[in-house]
Amino acid sequence: NPSGPKEKMFGGSGSQYLQGVAWDPISGATAAVGYTYISGKSNQGLMAIIDGAGAVKSTTVGGTGSDLLYDVAILPAGQVWAVGYTSTASSGSRDGWLVRTQMTLSTPVEYKVGGLKSDTLHDITATDDGRLVAAGYSDSGGAGVYDGWLIEADPKTGQALWSTYIGGAKNDYLYAVDRGAAGGYIAGGRSYSYPPLVTDADTWQVGVDAAGQLLCKPVGK
Repeated sequence: NPSGPKEKMFGGSGSQYLQGVAWDPISGATAAVGYTYISGKSNQGLMAIIDGAGAVKSTTVGGTGSDLLYDVAILPAGQVWAVGYTSTASSGSRDGWLVRTQMTLSTPVEYKVGGLKSDTLHDITATDDGRLVAAGYSDSGGAGVYDGWLIEADPKTGQALWSTYIGGAKNDYLYAVDRGAAGGYIAGGRSYSYPPLVTDADTWQVGVDAAGQLLCKPVGK
């Protein structure tokens, strides 16, 4: 950009934190998500759309618990999907949280996924054919206290089409996911379960096929 970086500030009282962004090549707009914090009140998920001219439209989502959004993806049809966690009326201490809306931020719809303990979705990717895959961590299933967690979400219902726990006997977390080869997905995070474990925790990479089946043994570095 020959005119240099452009900045846009927005928000209300309290503190606002942006965690994830996605750009829509069709409209030229950017979707951004995060959360708000006001002392003495619960966290709320924050969603914003910044158009090509820099105009901002934003809204908050969530309930009376702690509700945070970490990442966002835009489907080819223009649907905006955000992920994070919610403790509002959750099945356990927190549920994986998906929020669907449009580029207009009209009528956000919330979905909860996970088990009876603590579940967090940290990253989401969208494919050209309209599939949604999210990564995070959970202690509702798997081998360790926390295991890496991958789900494919149905863009019509928000429910998990498949859910996969990956990890060893210790704590393992997935923070990022992207499309891989042959319709599969690759995810990364940190692991306490896999060698070489030279330090307290190691970077960690896993791959799954289009149905969420593990393609190879997880690798720590």
